[in-house]
This record gives sequence, structure tokens and C-alpha cells, in this order.
Amino acid sequence: MDKFARISAIDGYDRDFISSLNIIVIGAGAIGNEVVKNLTLFGVGNITLFDFDLIEIHNLTRSVFFREEDVGFYKSDIVAKRAMELSPDTIIRPINSDFWNSLSFEVIKSADVVICAVDNFEARIRLNNLCMLFKKLLINTGIDSRYASVEVFPFNNSKNCACYECAIPNSVYEKISERYSCGWIRKIHSEQKTIPTTTITSSTVSAFACSLMFEFINLDLQTNNYDYSMSRKVLCDTKTFHTSNVSIPVKKSCVASGHDIENILFTSSSRKIEDLSKELEIEDIKNIDIKIQFSEPVLLYTISQSGEKKIIFDKAENYDVSFLMDKNVRSLTPEIIEKIDFIDLLNEYKGYDIPSKYIILESDKFNKKILVEMKNE
Repeated sequence: MDKFARISAIDGYDRDFISSLNIIVIGAGAIGNEVVKNLTLFGVGNITLFDFDLIEIHNLTRSVFFREEDVGFYKSDIVAKRAMELSPDTIIRPINSDFWNSLSFEVIKSADVVICAVDNFEARIRLNNLCMLFKKLLINTGIDSRYASVEVFPFNNSKNCACYECAIPNSVYEKISERYSCGWIRKIHSEQKTIPTTTITSSTVSAFACSLMFEFINLDLQTNNYDYSMSRKVLCDTKTFHTSNVSIPVKKSCVASGHDIENILFTSSSRKIEDLSKELEIEDIKNIDIKIQFSEPVLLYTISQSGEKKIIFDKAENYDVSFLMDKNVRSLTPEIIEKIDFIDLLNEYKGYDIPSKYIILESDKFNKKILVEMKNE
């Protein structure tokens, strides 16, 4: 007998459809454990799992796949191993690194759904923008010791739905800015507050997330009670059992760059600046006024108190303020940017690698924006 027979007997859970699904899961902690467990027991075809953290002893009380002998190993490796023991029908590929550095455009293009199981605002914002760019259904999860929250952003089905940044208050940006000094250079001592959670909230939020995922991607499961082109938030109080289900409106003042995505040409290039014009095959590129926007702030250079300029040309987030200090005294002034003229980039930083995940080229001479993924050689 087919082990999935009883699932297949439920209307809307066609076996061929479920086995064809390709899911990206970001985060292999408490929520990620439960999400992968659910997806595996349903028999989804492929899961790509991203997490760069190692297992610690306190993870064991909230993570179904972790054992004491796993402490010190990568979370994603252990989750993949144990989940495939549950069901070899699901192929799980663990990636032991930050998704921002290792999730390629090719991989996200091939995905049906992206599930966010991280507890980090910056990661959620970045994942939100990627899903908007590639029009992927995004399921965002969040928990504390009592509440389980799931947000659904149907970028795959709507041009005008709200995004994650439409749903967050200004206080989130204030919390993010508290961890950074000038222009995304990290403060030396900036610890994020740890929110206590339990397996009750992690299992609850994962059940809601997987249920909503199937409903939003499968027409056979949809009802007349929902507008599936609108973003939604489901919040469950695991003590009172009260659950709310509300739509998320588009915020007119939303700062997410992904809202303006209709006219974009996607391509890729070597990180070498001098190779960029060759690989893009733009005629007379040196004589065209082109603006380049980096996907994250770039530290161009520092200037010492004596006026000495030192080129850095790297992600600003790779540095903390100690980099600017000498004997506990601020001795360097950083120049951090998000945009630059292409001709300045070519003339002043030739020979350097473009450090960002991608860049966006804009010009009056182009009928589309050009989004260029920086290839990791």
C-alpha cells in the first residue's frame, strides 16, 4: 500500500502535485525543524534548507530532530539527515551558510514557495525583497512563548499585494538601527534580545504555515471566503486559543524596493568591475549615464585624520566600529554608499570585485532596469 494513500484521499492533496513541489526553507531552528517535518511527512519532492548556525544544548527542548550528540554540528545538516530518515521520498539539500550569500537566482527561480523560519528582521526584509523580485509565494513565521504568527505574501499571484515591510512598524527599523553605527557598520557590543519560545508555539506556527502554503498554491483547496491575491496574517494565542485572520493592506509609504519590479531584466556577471561592461554587452557603455544601486551598503573607503584615503570596497556590514578606532579613539571616517555612477565605479575601483549580492543598473537610455546577480566564482 502507498504510504501516502490516506493523504491523497483528502480532496486537494493530489500525490503528483505534492511530490512535484520545490520548497525553500530559511532557518533550521525550532520552527524550521517543524516545517521540514511537516513537509517531509506530506511527501513534498524537494526542500532546500538554509542555516549557518550550529546546534547548541538549549536547542534540544524545541527541536524535534536534534539529539545531544548533535551539539556542535550544523543545524541544516542534522535536520536534512533526520528528515530524510522519516521519508526518503523527499530530497533535502542542506546549505550551511547565510542564504543572502548562497541563495542563487537560479535556485529561487525554480522554487514554488519560500518559507521564512528565522528570528531576524534584517533577514526577513532581504528575503521579502528577493521573493518580490522573483514573484514567489512567501510564508513568514514568528513566535514567542505564547503567540504563533504566520504572514502570507502571494507575490506569485498578485502584482499589488502587501509585502513584509508593509506589515512592520517603524519601531522595527529603530531596533535595526540600534545595532549599527554610521551606514550599516556594526556596533561592537550589540546583542539581540533572545525571545523565549516553546515547542508548543513552534509546532503551532509550523502547522499553520504549511496549511496556508498548500491552500495558497493549490486552487483545489481554495474557498470563496478568501481573496488569495491579498496578503494575510494569522495570529494564534496558544493559551486562550483565540485565532485572528486578517488581510494586510499595502502601505503607501513602504520602503521595500521590490514594489517597483515590473520593468526589470535579470542577468548575471562576474564580480570583476572591468568585466561588467563586456558581459552585459551594452554598446558604448562608458559614454552612457548609468546609475548603479548596490543590494546592500558598500564601504568605499576610509579617510584618516591626516587626510589619507584607503580604498576598502566591501560590504559595510562586514565591519564593526572597532575598524574605525585607534586606541579607543575614532580615527577614520568611512564613506558608505548605496548608489554610484558607473563611470566612477569603472575609473576608481577597477580591479576590485563588486561585493554586493546584486546590482541594479538604471539609465534613460534603457527601457528596463537591469538587475545583475554577482556570480560567486
